[in-house]
Amino acid sequence: MAVKYVCEDALLRKIGEDIEENLDLLKNHIRDLESQRVGKSAEDIDLGPQVEAILDISKRLKKGEKITNDQCVKGELGEELGDRLRELASGITELQGKVDGGNLAYSTSDSLRGVMGTLGYIFHPLVTRFRILARVVAVLFLVAAGLFTYLFITMETEKDLLEEIDA
Repeated sequence: MAVKYVCEDALLRKIGEDIEENLDLLKNHIRDLESQRVGKSAEDIDLGPQVEAILDISKRLKKGEKITNDQCVKGELGEELGDRLRELASGITELQGKVDGGNLAYSTSDSLRGVMGTLGYIFHPLVTRFRILARVVAVLFLVAAGLFTYLFITMETEKDLLEEIDA
């Protein structure tokens, strides 16, 4: 019974006019929020399609067609309007969060880059020490190879030693 009263043409027109009037105020509020945002964000929030979808519902309500009345009685119109309003509300909340400087949502690659940067910060002193140690070991190896070569070349043979003993 109450559904039929709410879905009368005159009441639907009044609801459509009120929605349109409030959408004008909401558009001004959205423009005001966008003007408060500092800088340029990575992704812009476009609330135009959500506002236009609600405006389209408002225009359908103001026309007072039979199909609109049928959708109203079935509850489809209310569900559609509710869905569009939830989308718009979440977009406005997101925009308000950007204006207020809320927490940023990081992508997987951003998180991975952050972890790699932290690991680089932790392992940088170890890598530097390892490089120095590797250079010292390389120099010691070259010195040892040089000494081995010198000693090998200047080493007396057994033949000379045996000749000295025999003499």
